[in-house]
Amino acid sequence: MSPAIREGRTLRKIFLILSTKSLKHWSIKTASMVLLMIGLCSVANGEVLRTFISEFHREFTNRGAPETLDGTVFYDVASKKLTIEVREPLRQWMILQGFETLIYYPDKQQAFRLKSQTDAIMPFFVVFIGCMQEDFGLGILGYTLARHEKKGSILTSFWRPPKNLVKLLGETILVHDANRLVRVEYRSPKGTLLREGIFNRHALFGGYYFPLEISISSKSKQESTLEKVTYINPRFNAALPAAVKDFKLPPGVQVKEVDW
Repeated sequence: MSPAIREGRTLRKIFLILSTKSLKHWSIKTASMVLLMIGLCSVANGEVLRTFISEFHREFTNRGAPETLDGTVFYDVASKKLTIEVREPLRQWMILQGFETLIYYPDKQQAFRLKSQTDAIMPFFVVFIGCMQEDFGLGILGYTLARHEKKGSILTSFWRPPKNLVKLLGETILVHDANRLVRVEYRSPKGTLLREGIFNRHALFGGYYFPLEISISSKSKQESTLEKVTYINPRFNAALPAAVKDFKLPPGVQVKEVDW
């Protein structure tokens, strides 16, 4: 693999952790980084994360009225499978496992299998799971701690990007309040704010605080975007429904293979 390709893939991972892609874009990406984060952090203070289930509401605003999305996420650690059931505005199932994503539209009886040659990311769930890492997974991406500041319950840490990205990215700043990650900032080499994540209403499990309200904003000369995700009624280690655990397409549904 050439250095240019490696750099491009790493940069994509870094930015997509706090991505503001529309439904069209994130629907066709796999969640391999989610599997990596969970695989590294499945054990916490004696509690083992086996499954995660939660309803969610997502709003994405670029221009005009926000796009909304409602559904449920299901994750099974043993099989490393992430399933997303979308109910509104269009019924849809997404099953993400390894480098493949199966997308099924029940009302149209259409299915697509997307294959990726590299790790890809499903942003808003990665942000949620990333909070199981004290460094938000930055160490995995090659970041190093530059310095930190402590004021009362607020701990602010400043992270340098890997050497091959210093011309493209500046510091990433993590802000923790009493062990809860409450803000992440991505800055340019000149210190300009590129993207910001604000995290609220945390749920405690296994010694980690998971944000149930996520707000991600991005600004550039061309546009500004805002993504808000709310997790509703999260369940840790709840039994997965049979329809999710043993998901199968109805007889007669043809699957269109797509390389991504």
